[in-house]
Amino acid sequence: MSQFLLRRGSPDEEFPDLSRNHTWMGRILTAAMYRRQFHRCTHSGVLFDDVIRPGLEEPGDWCSPASVGCVAGDAESYILFCDFFDRVIEAHHGHKITSQTPESDFNCNNLKGGEDLDRSYAVRCEVSVVRGVEGFCFPTHCSRGERRELLTLARRALQRLEEEDLPGRLHLLEDLNQDQQRELDFDPPSDSQLRIGVARDWPDARGVWSVGFCSGCTKYLC
Repeated sequence: MSQFLLRRGSPDEEFPDLSRNHTWMGRILTAAMYRRQFHRCTHSGVLFDDVIRPGLEEPGDWCSPASVGCVAGDAESYILFCDFFDRVIEAHHGHKITSQTPESDFNCNNLKGGEDLDRSYAVRCEVSVVRGVEGFCFPTHCSRGERRELLTLARRALQRLEEEDLPGRLHLLEDLNQDQQRELDFDPPSDSQLRIGVARDWPDARGVWSVGFCSGCTKYLC
């Protein structure tokens, strides 16, 4: 884990140079905040330096929209480093964080909008939903073993869908050639995904669940 491998100085010696950093992380992080977070570590080994590293490696540009500049390695990161993450989330989304939790609604019949798309300009509409799995680190921090275990869990869950009302097929990326990946409209990982660790060991333990293996098919990335 990170806390066993890094040989670090004091918080003042390790505080990063943010003078030319244009991310939300760089705008919000102060030396006092860094000192408070410096010795903290989540149970899975996420240090505060792991959280802010993306913004240090990609500091942004003053004439471009500010990127977030930080990542959470696991769910505990949002709790342990909350005084930092809360400020970044408020700045990025433009509203104050409250104790109220939005009411969940997973009924697809309640979705609104999209019926008035002008097909002269819009060929298709894609919706992306990303969720973490309790007990596992996020992709920015998880190990190969965790990722493979998650793929096994996803395979079991998708098999149940296939037995019920959503027939489809799980395609492992390592088994697909380039033509098949193009047919599934699947893009390789971006430079940003590679830098923050989301695409480590690509394409090991990655898959796509598709409903119909053809152009324009419905797909779900594992």
